[in-house]
Amino acid sequence: MAGSGGQQAARARVRLEPWGPDYLPLLRQGVGDPAMMLHLGGPESEAKIAERQGKGIAAARQLLERVRADGALRFVYAYPSVDNAPSNAIPRTLGFELVEEAREFEYPKGSFMRCNVWRFDLSGGQPTASSGTSRQ
Repeated sequence: MAGSGGQQAARARVRLEPWGPDYLPLLRQGVGDPAMMLHLGGPESEAKIAERQGKGIAAARQLLERVRADGALRFVYAYPSVDNAPSNAIPRTLGFELVEEAREFEYPKGSFMRCNVWRFDLSGGQPTASSGTSRQ
């Protein structure tokens, strides 16, 4: 992101690791939390959490490839809440670029939340689970 006076912000180094069994407690804490899942259909059961673990990244990667093959778009954007670390990990893991931090959005109508703005360039490389850019 460009800083004031046209100066480039320093690039942060990020180390990404694939989700594994050790992260199951974090997944339970997130999607099993009624407050976090209030606007997303409610908390998930223990069985559903175990079934879905690790499938979200693969599904998102496939979706990006389909959108790329369609050729109608140049960029795909993601807007996770700044307070939701697991949701920010998904675009980071897939190789999205963080282009803006803490932009305010209205969602749902009448409620405002701060979101990060992540962008994936469909003209670039393949979506990955091992690399990502934190910001530019």
